[in-house]
Amino acid sequence: MALLITTTARLRVRPYILQDMEHRHRLTTELYGEPAAAHTRQWLEWTVAAYRELGRLYQPPYGDYVVELQETGAVIGSVGLVPSLVPWGVFNPQTPAPQRYLTSPEFGCTGQCSLLIRATVMPPKQHR
Repeated sequence: MALLITTTARLRVRPYILQDMEHRHRLTTELYGEPAAAHTRQWLEWTVAAYRELGRLYQPPYGDYVVELQETGAVIGSVGLVPSLVPWGVFNPQTPAPQRYLTSPEFGCTGQCSLLIRATVMPPKQHR
């Protein structure tokens, strides 16, 4: 059960590959400070292996994925898919949980993220 490469007019979401080491390291450095390159390499190897192993177990494709610009292929962020076991409407929308996005600062995570999430998660017939 692999995640298909998802695209919008401007963005593409795809699985990480081992050749994304430089991009992932840059993103985590921008957000969290300078992590050890070895840590980034271990994370990337684990993520790539998780795609394969989750597929073998017929599990949903949970994990992190690359967000890149459709036009240039420039990596601008990372998006994660996680299980949701809490029924919708449980949390008070007036006090939302703090959000942390792994995107390059020049792109932020405003309207592009909502479009990306909608394109990734919702079937096309549900898009408005």
